[in-house]
Amino acid sequence: MSVTKADVESCGPAPAANRRLLRGLCGGVGPVALSLAFCLGQVAWSEDFEFDHALGWQVQAGTLAAKDGCLVLYPSKGRAQAEVNCYVDVDKKPFLELSVLKGKFDILLARTYPKRDTAMALVAEGLTRGEHAADLRRFGLAGRTNLALRLVASKKTVLDYIRFLEKPGLVVKKPANTIPPLAEYVVRRTAEAITIDGLGSEPAWQKAPSTGAFWVYHGQEPASLKTEAKLLWDDKNLYLLITCEDPDIRAKRTVKDDNLWAEDCIEFFIMEQKFKERFNHFVEYEVNPIGTIMDAYNIAPYRGIVNWDSRGWKSAVKVEGTINNPADKDKGWTVEMSIPFMDAYAEAWVSEERAKAEAWDYKPFTPKPGDAWRVNIYRIKYGDTFCELIAWSPTVTGGFHQIERFGKLVFSDKLTGAE
Repeated sequence: MSVTKADVESCGPAPAANRRLLRGLCGGVGPVALSLAFCLGQVAWSEDFEFDHALGWQVQAGTLAAKDGCLVLYPSKGRAQAEVNCYVDVDKKPFLELSVLKGKFDILLARTYPKRDTAMALVAEGLTRGEHAADLRRFGLAGRTNLALRLVASKKTVLDYIRFLEKPGLVVKKPANTIPPLAEYVVRRTAEAITIDGLGSEPAWQKAPSTGAFWVYHGQEPASLKTEAKLLWDDKNLYLLITCEDPDIRAKRTVKDDNLWAEDCIEFFIMEQKFKERFNHFVEYEVNPIGTIMDAYNIAPYRGIVNWDSRGWKSAVKVEGTINNPADKDKGWTVEMSIPFMDAYAEAWVSEERAKAEAWDYKPFTPKPGDAWRVNIYRIKYGDTFCELIAWSPTVTGGFHQIERFGKLVFSDKLTGAE
């Protein structure tokens, strides 16, 4: 899959608007052992911020830093490399474009799904100051795909941007990619009982407003398959109805608390409400199209206690199609849930009644009208050549455990449902 320098085009001067790659991020980021090099908790959510799909950077060696609106790669022991994991529709945006301000480096790529390529393909070597682009189609890539891009340098290297375009040298009058706002939803009280059957047939569901279509995780474009949700509440529970368009529904895992995120699934995260930002704990619920469930109490991002069990979570799935049969075309699937408010509190009681009777610091678990809780809703969709991460409130980077990007759920006393 490697190509020669002739396959890499020079695109001319970069538009001034593109020199905003990382303005607003934390001033410097040291070596990262496990996860992201970006410090999202310190992002300034400005309208002129541009990150150009440079999402989820992981430092393999040396130091990666955001400085003066640019991405700076420092070598360590004579060598520096950084890798970014990307999701891109090559049919829509086939050109990879980079702007180099200082230094000299090589760039390589590899497919990461359904399995990672055993070797990385050389896109170009010895790239220096200027704007460069490569046509991804020359590597046999097409459609939606997941890629890893690796930069390797022997000296300090400064990049202005990395992005995917419809054609090279596209002039951008304003930043192509701005940090999306946090999602917000006003949830109404249901005026009737909700039966958890996956149908969503009650009048309350028919009258409840939709969240609108979900986004690809970075928030720059809607998901390829429509996903939307509705929410309701009463004195005991929060209710969710999530509808997923899907022409090829896939799922095989049937064991509770299995890693459902490894196949098609829906995920719902809600911040713990007793200690909130003091500990930043959150509860996680997952359901796949078969109806298999996973619940976990997270003490930190990607640090979940999977053998924690909800005190009354219910879920049901309705499938319109046939699961694991690519020969036909499915319509989609729907997940309906009821989640007891008690789940959102770190309480050592078997019921709210017991907590009310014995806890010295008891406060009602039911939210009051006007209360705002932090939550997020996600979907993972797998295909033959891609894994698409979908979010209600865009996470900006690839991981769903981005507490800072949870949306806002505002409880309203407005009733909806049977007259």
